[in-house]
Amino acid sequence: MSHHLKIEEALCSQPVAKFPYYHAKIKVRNESSDDFYIDKLKVNGKGSRDYLIFNEGNFVYEPRVDADSVTWIISRADWKAGDQILVEMELISEAKEVEALNYNGSTPLEGGYWDDDWKYYFSVTLTERDGIDRINEPVNISASLYADRISDPEKEVRVVAIDTVTGTQEEIPSQVHSISEPYKEISDESIQHSQTFDVSFYADVGAKKGGVYLVFYGNENAEKPVYGSELKVSGDGVGIQIENPYYSMKMHPKSGSIHEVDIKMGKGKRLEHKVETNGAIHWNPGLYSPPKAWTHASDWDPPAKYFQIDGPIFTMTQRYDQLPLYPETRLSQTYIFYSRCPYVRTNSVFDINKDIYVQALRNGEIVFNLEVLKEFALRDKFGEIKSFTVTDFPRFEEIALRYSADTPWVAFFNSDYELGFAEVTINLANMRREGGLVRLEHYEQYVNWGPWVYSTRDLVFPFGAKNPQIMTLVPGSSTYYEDLAFLPFVFKDNSPENQFEMVENVASSLSNPLTIQVEHETDYRVPAQFVLGERLEGEIEETEQKPWPISLSKEFTRFRQSPTFLNEIHLRKRNGKYYY
Repeated sequence: MSHHLKIEEALCSQPVAKFPYYHAKIKVRNESSDDFYIDKLKVNGKGSRDYLIFNEGNFVYEPRVDADSVTWIISRADWKAGDQILVEMELISEAKEVEALNYNGSTPLEGGYWDDDWKYYFSVTLTERDGIDRINEPVNISASLYADRISDPEKEVRVVAIDTVTGTQEEIPSQVHSISEPYKEISDESIQHSQTFDVSFYADVGAKKGGVYLVFYGNENAEKPVYGSELKVSGDGVGIQIENPYYSMKMHPKSGSIHEVDIKMGKGKRLEHKVETNGAIHWNPGLYSPPKAWTHASDWDPPAKYFQIDGPIFTMTQRYDQLPLYPETRLSQTYIFYSRCPYVRTNSVFDINKDIYVQALRNGEIVFNLEVLKEFALRDKFGEIKSFTVTDFPRFEEIALRYSADTPWVAFFNSDYELGFAEVTINLANMRREGGLVRLEHYEQYVNWGPWVYSTRDLVFPFGAKNPQIMTLVPGSSTYYEDLAFLPFVFKDNSPENQFEMVENVASSLSNPLTIQVEHETDYRVPAQFVLGERLEGEIEETEQKPWPISLSKEFTRFRQSPTFLNEIHLRKRNGKYYY
């Protein structure tokens, strides 16, 4: 045992935002005049390739223990409560002096690895940057894992929330979906059989704070979990009905577009359109190229393809087809209904595959019966909320009011009923894949009223301009994308600060999403040369217990054996510079 190098303590800790995994904080004192470099590190017999090093409180990328200093090593370590922790280290100086260190201690009586039946996990760190308390925030993670570590994601996956203050661990409802066929074509040094899937759950993260969630897997004997849900889905085909604590929504039986909205939250009031044509609430995307008729997504009868995902976190529907009458088009439209959220997330990808002359190309249209919703509000890009009664403005054929295409949100509401329906714009993208720039003409939104009232987004719209006979060419290879949220909302009184509080909160949350970072353990099968940037000479022997090439100490390198992902959210400023 060394007289000038020693491990003084090893403290076991629960995952926290900065170190989102079970870990040991290993204190090494170097009383010699030489720097030493970590060659091998084992915790409880398992080789570690995932560790961070701090010399005198400063992060160092090299695996270096400085001369005459105290070094803390934060190593991933899957410890158990009330157990022993054994740390074994081999260090080497530039003079090739080798030191072996050992430490045997005890783990805390509480906490530790969640459940030994699940062999593996990866960490999800969620960071709130915008001063908003997030409650039941939907999170979706895509995961790609070694195929031999998971046999059935729907059965095996468990999501565990970590209280980063108390260390309490709690399994929470999750939804595994979009499971791909495993990749099993090649297995060699550079490619391994892999399994990809998505997992969704709800997260609670305080304002300007971080949250840690662990996704466990690797239990082939696990049974598929059954979680309760506030979401109820009934009906077949495109005309399903969705219900959660905030609303009940019925999809149109022919098109699958939103058709009726019953607002709960103490109101019990139905919103609908049903004045003309198909009578749906959500109409667009839509197109008009005379002499052919107007057409909309709500005119599908039915769409050619339909896809649905159901689970305790959300139900998703996707519809795909050309717009009726127009084979030049291709449209995909998605709704996501959440069990614990008052809004519906919706997006559309609208492709123009062949040149077409149009008088109208529009998106984002919602239509209501004027008898129920006669008032309208929007928040402009300067943050000012403006509201009015639509019948105070010009009636169709005239356009009542125009506003920016990327207005943050618009809402129809009823002051007497103290409720409304908002459309929140989250993301817009318009592109042309070849032949020039994307074409946008009269690109804006407007509201209009007659026996109905509607808001829509114009993409190309000479029809609503001063010369409505003009035909504008929309080039093939054009794509128009929108990402929105539809929000039935209520308010307690008609004061300006209360009427749109619910809309403002949802818009703020969706426009400023949580930062999501995923961290996996470095698998022992990752060759050292991938990390070191060079091919080591000599025999290579890597196992889970010994994930190092045996020639490493002979071919000495001062570089870390595993990539370490440092999160910028943990950088701190000192004397004008940032440090970790």
